[in-house]
Amino acid sequence: MRLVGSASRAKSFPKAVRVRKRGEYQRVFRSGFRVATPYLIFVIRTNDQGHARLGMAVSKKVGGAVQRNRVKRRLREAFRAMQHMLPAMDIVALPRPGIRETPFASIEDCFMRLNQRLKRVKLPTGREL
Repeated sequence: MRLVGSASRAKSFPKAVRVRKRGEYQRVFRSGFRVATPYLIFVIRTNDQGHARLGMAVSKKVGGAVQRNRVKRRLREAFRAMQHMLPAMDIVALPRPGIRETPFASIEDCFMRLNQRLKRVKLPTGREL
């Protein structure tokens, strides 16, 4: 049986909240700043979209395709739960190799730390978050 309506949409990860194109990733890596957490490195840059967007770059050091896809699913879910609290930024998540064994709560905690850090930091443009 397939779910229809808001219940299925609430758990989606639509294209509008993804960093998708090569140029978008390049802009983030070129002019973004980094925030390190125990299991993730976030590269962050402001955007003009009006909402946070997530991109992921999962290295083969994390594991094989099955493990990398599992890590990406967990990152998407943690972001989806927090996206309404994050400012309008492009966020590229770079998982560290130890992320495979970590519980989901630790990944959520990384996004919480990111949110707390963004509240304290000034962007290169001088605009306070």
